[in-house]
Amino acid sequence: MLHRWLIAPWPGLMYRWGIRVAAITGNSKAQAMLHHRVQPNPEGPFDLMIHCASLGEYWMVQPLVHQWHQEGRRLLISLFSTSGEPVRQDAPCPVTYLPLDGPRTIRTFLNRVQPKAVMFVKYDLWPVLTSALRNKDIPYGLALAHTPAGHRWTRRMAIVSRPGLKGLSFCAQQTDAG
Repeated sequence: MLHRWLIAPWPGLMYRWGIRVAAITGNSKAQAMLHHRVQPNPEGPFDLMIHCASLGEYWMVQPLVHQWHQEGRRLLISLFSTSGEPVRQDAPCPVTYLPLDGPRTIRTFLNRVQPKAVMFVKYDLWPVLTSALRNKDIPYGLALAHTPAGHRWTRRMAIVSRPGLKGLSFCAQQTDAG
């Protein structure tokens, strides 16, 4: 409970403020990030939402996306970085940008897209999002996890990441857990 109200929102809040300040001061990447996040999200329900931080993570799961789409599953790809913009032309399913990690924005997002399950690619677990998924009993997992020795998740003070990791329904590890 303490984590949800005291610790989890801070990284997203600080990042959101940083992005806004950078956008106001003329940073084109920050402006693009904010611009893409005001676009309307597709309406659910979706069988699976696959969150890819950027284009590289999408390429890792692209064969699965195409296969699952051919099998008739209703998929949604969510992105964080604007580097994933080419995915919009390539993906056989809707693509959206995940809102910045705040309780209200995440709640609104989940109510609209209604995923039945969520798969994060590599390591991009968001504290507020994973908390909201647990509260809504939406299973989520991590595919192609990359946690080399000394990774932030393996440290004792990983208080921001730990609840998200404990709530995983599955974790497909790409490297040794360290």
